[in-house]
Amino acid sequence: MDIVQRREKLKRLIMERQELQTSQLAQMFNVSSVTLRSDLIYLERMGVCKRLFGKVVASNNRIASDNFELVSHIDEKERIGKAAAKLIEDGDAVLFYTGSTTRQVARFIDPAVNFIAVTNSMHIALELQKLPNAKVVVLGGTMNRQLGATFGVQTIQQVRSFNLDKLFISVEGVDAKMGITNAMHFESELNQVVMECAKKTIVVADHTKVGTVSFVQMGSVNSIDLLITDSGAKPEAVDALQKAGVDVMIV
Repeated sequence: MDIVQRREKLKRLIMERQELQTSQLAQMFNVSSVTLRSDLIYLERMGVCKRLFGKVVASNNRIASDNFELVSHIDEKERIGKAAAKLIEDGDAVLFYTGSTTRQVARFIDPAVNFIAVTNSMHIALELQKLPNAKVVVLGGTMNRQLGATFGVQTIQQVRSFNLDKLFISVEGVDAKMGITNAMHFESELNQVVMECAKKTIVVADHTKVGTVSFVQMGSVNSIDLLITDSGAKPEAVDALQKAGVDVMIV
């Protein structure tokens, strides 16, 4: 059983039993205490459970737990999220486009910041609602159950009515020649509209997306005001983006 399969089974077991001893879990999965601790820290980060002394209990956030998904490169995405969150200032109107990396931005926002937060993601909305000084606007539209996010004509119309200071957007690929690309064709128009309506577009993407090209064209590199990525990004890909005029922050 690989790490992805193990964590998925561990997550399902915790949700089913609600409370388990860590010693019991180590025996059930035949793993060391170090490996189990790493798995439980990961699941706790994702909102699935809480670690207590000698045991683990299921999170009482049922929505977050039910919609849990294994996130690749979580450490890198958290670093990106922390750096990006520092860019949000009092009085900003900020749109967080659905994505696992933009969700990390929402997780690390200073609770003292007073701003307007807009999102089409139910998962990100759950993170934003924890912030006492954020006015949270959830975009309507047609719900994509797989992504837990809204899309379509209504979503686009709402976005067009807003004046946005900053946009945080995750992508499947960002390349000096091919620009910003994504995997889902139905996102294309909304992708373009959110970038048009924001004064500053900030792309948050882990190293696997830098220098990569995906299926659907979202925009040229001229659409990007800032790219935040991690130190694993290929230097030649970063260099090409910088030469194309993209401001790159590496964390």
